[in-house]
Amino acid sequence: MIKESDYIPRLTINLTEEQALKLRTLIPWGLQRQLFSNIIDEVIELLEVGGSRALAALVYHSVKPSELLPRMKEAKDESP
Repeated sequence: MIKESDYIPRLTINLTEEQALKLRTLIPWGLQRQLFSNIIDEVIELLEVGGSRALAALVYHSVKPSELLPRMKEAKDESP
C-alpha cells in the first residue's frame, strides 16, 4: 500500500510521434519537468482568471495561451 507521503501527482498525456520527437529535440534533457511545471502554473492562472471562457479559447485554438491573459486584462480594463 502506498503511503500518502509517498504519493507524487503526475500528468500523463498521449503525444503524436512528431510531438514527442520535436520535444526530445528541442528541450534539453532534464528541463522537461521544470518547463511543463511552469506551463501548468500559467494555464492554472489563465483558468482562475478567465474560467470556462479561457478554457474554451485554449481548447478550441481561438487564441494562443500567451495572448489570452493580456486580452482578458484589456477586456477587464475596458469594462464599465
